[in-house]
Amino acid sequence: MDLKNFTAGQTAFLVGDGTYGSTQTQVQSVTVLSVGRKYVKVKIGARGPQFYSKDPKDEYLCEKVDFGWPRYLFPAERLASDWMEKKNLADWLKWAAENPPKGGYTLNQLRAIRKILEEKDYEN
Repeated sequence: MDLKNFTAGQTAFLVGDGTYGSTQTQVQSVTVLSVGRKYVKVKIGARGPQFYSKDPKDEYLCEKVDFGWPRYLFPAERLASDWMEKKNLADWLKWAAENPPKGGYTLNQLRAIRKILEEKDYEN
């Protein structure tokens, strides 16, 4: 995500509350105070946390923190909601793989999942 996706005065959307597993929380709207070369500063109560681009490929800006877990900032509510859904589905997929139903998954089910995720055709 690029800092240029944000402008001063804009409503942006925050995911997380600074605790482990915080992506399970609701999306919170915040106001962008300023956009600099390195940081976007937002207003949350009396505080003004800063967010930066950790990786241009990320879908969000990451909060600058000294300790704990960072929150994530998005320029649109739909982007925040979609990212949370994607993260929750990935977590569920990991859980489902580690906790298969009684009898496990069939070989055809596992092949179908792999085909979908890798967009390849795995014929015998």
